[in-house]
Amino acid sequence: MPSAATLYDRLGCKPDDDNKTLRTAYRELARRYHPDSNSGINPAHMQQVNEAWKVLSDPGARAEYDRTLIDLTDRLTLTTVANPPGWPASTSRRDAWYAGIRVQIVRLTRASARSAALALSIRSGGHPRPVYDAKIDTLVAYNLNDTADRVEGARSAGVAPLDLGPAAAVVGLTRLAERTYADARIVGVGTSHEVLAELIDRTWDNLARGLSPEVITALGSNPQLSRRLSTL
Repeated sequence: MPSAATLYDRLGCKPDDDNKTLRTAYRELARRYHPDSNSGINPAHMQQVNEAWKVLSDPGARAEYDRTLIDLTDRLTLTTVANPPGWPASTSRRDAWYAGIRVQIVRLTRASARSAALALSIRSGGHPRPVYDAKIDTLVAYNLNDTADRVEGARSAGVAPLDLGPAAAVVGLTRLAERTYADARIVGVGTSHEVLAELIDRTWDNLARGLSPEVITALGSNPQLSRRLSTL
């Protein structure tokens, strides 16, 4: 197994892969590299796989690890430190830093939206879960737009570097809520608007749980898009 730049690389996964994908990759590598199955395998390979899985299988440990990946680029200077292992030589540190933020935004938005979809689908009067799941990619895709602007919006609210990922995701959802509201005012409120509004509101709350009350106050409250649409 070649030397890996990150714990995700050790499992052959991407930072925005869900836990199920990580588990499947780990089990496959465990079968391949376990010394009991293949006496010719270097035991260090299995150790590296186990170390990666131990961190990435724990939600709290994984979140902390993701933050260190982002914080690393924030601490580097442009003139004295070479690119970290695994980064293309042609990639600027600024681009790499924003790429790290986008990775965290994707993973946090998708995980929070999936949790929201489940909660909404089992409540009284909720839509079937596939109806909400179909809107998750909309949230993720929108939150990847204008990353630099979203990050600056979070920074202007006094967000610490380690919290820029979730804060930028919150900023993105707030702006998506405003865009959805404006569209509904023009064309009328449809089921698609209502489903998206429910998902935005609940996902916003899920993301905000990881931020301090002071940051939430600075960023603004939940957009409450469902309530606002009901007044149109």
